[in-house]
Amino acid sequence: INLANGDMVGHTGNFQAAICAMMVVDLSMGRLMKAAEKTNTILIVTADHGNCDEMYEKDKKTKKTLMDAQGHPKLKTSHTLSPVPFAIYNSNFAYPNLELKENKNEACIANIASTVLELAGFYPPDFYLSSLINIDGDPKKSQISKNGMFPYSQNEKEKTLLESANHKETLTSLIFAQKISKEAYDLGFTYPTLTGIFEEAKSEVFEVEEEIMKLNQENKDEILPKIEDEIGDVVFGFANVLAYLQQHFKSEINYEKIVQNGVDKFIRRFRCMEKIMREQGKELTLESCGHMSLQDWEKLWKLAKAQTNQTISLKKV
Repeated sequence: INLANGDMVGHTGNFQAAICAMMVVDLSMGRLMKAAEKTNTILIVTADHGNCDEMYEKDKKTKKTLMDAQGHPKLKTSHTLSPVPFAIYNSNFAYPNLELKENKNEACIANIASTVLELAGFYPPDFYLSSLINIDGDPKKSQISKNGMFPYSQNEKEKTLLESANHKETLTSLIFAQKISKEAYDLGFTYPTLTGIFEEAKSEVFEVEEEIMKLNQENKDEILPKIEDEIGDVVFGFANVLAYLQQHFKSEINYEKIVQNGVDKFIRRFRCMEKIMREQGKELTLESCGHMSLQDWEKLWKLAKAQTNQTISLKKV
């Protein structure tokens, strides 16, 4: 939540208005703190620059307030370079041993990103500046690393030839699958041909089908987890296909983007179906959808597919 009062009003140079603005911030913070307590939420309070902390210009040497031609204090309407606050509130419910690291004077705003990730339960990427907190009270983690890295992170991670395995928390699931698959491919742990890799992916689809065919109300607790497991194998199987394509065709393929493009395409076609229905003097609503047969949907989908494909072709031309 951006409480911008101090910044926006601070730019006016109006001292009384700034006092009122900060009173509102104080009131809002009190409400947020109560809400955090009720919902077991960790609250972080910080800023990226100062403003209301200096409402008048000061002489850089003497630090005395500068006066204008009329003898009034010269208004300061720009940001200040004062240190900004950083506070963590209501963390005890999740991290009873949490403490700020000892050498806080070496910290900067960039350390906050990894701090937020750690509080959310993730390992920050190694290229982030280190966090400001020591969650578990371990003395070796009490210092903010001067080079910005986590001095303990690499030592504590399990060693493996699959380098991306230790970066799971910093990647989306699809990109993670793609990276692991490529690393396994580079090690030679794969079929040597695209046909072989594709057949393996297809076999995973057949295994999903086998489990689906077994599913009923009586065995759902047993079979549903198996279906989920097999679908995961399908997703990873096609990551293997992408790894082969990347290696042999030097293609910049992004699994995440592929899936997103597929979803976007579905949305475009569905919206086109709605447009077609409106042009026919009808409207797709929850009620009208309930009266449509599968054949009606298939017919409408084919029309929408033809129209959207034509639109894409025209754009390419």
